[in-house]
Amino acid sequence: MSDQVLVLITLSIYLGFMLGIGIWAARVRTGNMVDFFLGGRKLNSLVVALSAVVSGRSSWLILGVSGAAYLKGISAAWVLPGYIIMELFLFLTIGKRLRYYTQSADNITIPDFFESRYRDQSGLLRIVAVSIIVFFFTLYISAQLSAGQRAFKMIFDFQDVLPGMIIITFFVVIYTILGGFTAVVLTDVIQAFFMLLSLVALPIYVIFMKGGPGELYSFLASFGSPDINMLAFGSLISIVNGLSIGFGSVGNPHILVRYMSIEKPRKLSKAALIGTFWNVIMGWGAIFIGLLARMEYPALQQLFDADRECAFLSLAQDYFHPILFGFAVSALIAAIMSTVDSQLLVVSSGIARDIYQKIIRRKDTVAEDKMILISRITIFVVMMIAFFLGIFVSKHKADWPIFTYVLLAWSGLGAAFGPALILSLYWKRTTGWGVLSGFIGGLAATLIWKGLCNKTLHWQLAEYLPGFVFATLCIIIVSLITTVPDGALAEFEKAKRREK
Repeated sequence: MSDQVLVLITLSIYLGFMLGIGIWAARVRTGNMVDFFLGGRKLNSLVVALSAVVSGRSSWLILGVSGAAYLKGISAAWVLPGYIIMELFLFLTIGKRLRYYTQSADNITIPDFFESRYRDQSGLLRIVAVSIIVFFFTLYISAQLSAGQRAFKMIFDFQDVLPGMIIITFFVVIYTILGGFTAVVLTDVIQAFFMLLSLVALPIYVIFMKGGPGELYSFLASFGSPDINMLAFGSLISIVNGLSIGFGSVGNPHILVRYMSIEKPRKLSKAALIGTFWNVIMGWGAIFIGLLARMEYPALQQLFDADRECAFLSLAQDYFHPILFGFAVSALIAAIMSTVDSQLLVVSSGIARDIYQKIIRRKDTVAEDKMILISRITIFVVMMIAFFLGIFVSKHKADWPIFTYVLLAWSGLGAAFGPALILSLYWKRTTGWGVLSGFIGGLAATLIWKGLCNKTLHWQLAEYLPGFVFATLCIIIVSLITTVPDGALAEFEKAKRREK
């Protein structure tokens, strides 16, 4: 058999298995809204841990982080403690309190939580929150599709972006529509193992074939130029940028709903250990892949498409047997699908639950099966919009790499929702108007900083930290000059007592 056929067989088995999980999940757990969007709040520690980790990593870990390590060397590793420490913190503290509060208030979505926390009868908090989610997640998904088509382009020599994007879109839409949250998290578990094996096996095998760690160290140490020292820790700005990337984790709803879905809040402590282990191993695997790719392909033109974000694919294709390369490609597709399906579900819950049920039909009783149908239609529509936007992203990746598109959405959501969530859970003086100002301020600060300060003024500080800080200040200042809603303080204290 040709190499292409072997890769295709391996990839087909993987995709077929994902589809089978969706069909099975549709038969066992999609009966109501809590089932469809939170798996019935019955998931165990392993499933929640792996699902939270892989849904947060996406293609930016395999392609983006490895590409950053190829370009910058070991200094790219500063992104790892940024999100690893923050997500450990989320598992152990914020995630637990969010789980207690959302169950007691019967919240299914993050906008649900904000509305009930502040007794917002106007629906304004819910509408603004959903609008931000739809905007950033559509951009996020389109960037993932653009990343995925690169693998198909390499394997089958596609001259157009459409075939690869069509394949990924088809499979993600089908199993997400069929199985809802249960299908998403179960496929995440399988995808987590694909990602871990590829990110561990590939660098170990290449290091062995190249003569051991000493050869890699000697090569990296040979970069003595001030412009690039592959063993340098990086500038203060690069360190701050790397560490502050973790602020995005606090505000990304597709990660937060994982904590809301666990069977018992105390089990998040065990999930923290599992998730942190996975994060550390996968993160360093991506860094070593980038460093090894720089050793193997010192000139950028030697990489596929002369693109540093193809370091993983180029290395896997040259060193792995076609069957193993098929598994490596499956790992990349897994990273993409594990994020896209989660984000689609969050967007669909925002449209069906937060807009249709709670705003448009708030005075009526809407049947559960109708809500699930609306959610499934939303998944399809949003995926189609992201599909066409992904074509645009693919054609303009020279201006902004995939890593940049993903991190813009990541940091925007982190700034809009992160400070609002933390202060809502831990500061009883927070008000609905304060949170609303944080939503808008975080969104505006992220976009302005990215477009003006980074793109026009060429300031090196990335948008993650300024957006988060500005949103926090907005919430604190506005909360201090506005009134806490009636009943909000009592509910806040009740949730704290239940947690204890």
